[in-house]
Amino acid sequence: AASISAKSLPLPITTAVLQTLLEEGISLKDFPRIAAALAQASASTQDPAELAERIRSHIGGLIVASFAASAQPLKLIAIAPPLEQLLGSAVRTSPQAAFPFEPSLGAKLSQAVIAAAQDPLAAGEAVALVSQPGPRRALWRLLRSSGLTLPVLAFTDLPDTRAVEVIAVVGNDEPLPSLTKEEPWTPASA
Repeated sequence: AASISAKSLPLPITTAVLQTLLEEGISLKDFPRIAAALAQASASTQDPAELAERIRSHIGGLIVASFAASAQPLKLIAIAPPLEQLLGSAVRTSPQAAFPFEPSLGAKLSQAVIAAAQDPLAAGEAVALVSQPGPRRALWRLLRSSGLTLPVLAFTDLPDTRAVEVIAVVGNDEPLPSLTKEEPWTPASA
């Protein structure tokens, strides 16, 4: 396993990455695997937020295992591709913003995800929102600000061996807003 030295990755950066993982409920039990992923990713960046996102594809099994038992298929809520492209564009436009999405779009998206997750969560099933890597962290912040502690995974976080089932696609067949329109997208009724 690769090791992280103080020369390659200072302790404050490593600590910030680990705090980000813990904030999202990801266990640090397999620290050697996390450290190996950090060592590999730190060759191209030392930004803690970027490192935390880059290592996710290497520790996807740990991420999913932190909230879902392997016996059941993981229930996923997906985002319709046109809406996901709009969200990705918003993140690229404001990469440092904690909440880069237009507020009413964010509220409607949160409502749609909450509605889609309600029944599986009530039944005790493991459910997560899945998206492209770019808007993943901003979507997690958005849902958390809405009071929903739903894991938000990037497609690259999903282990190849894990059974998954898409239970809903939010934003499908809905008119898409511009980034500044007041009343953008309306979620499909459940």
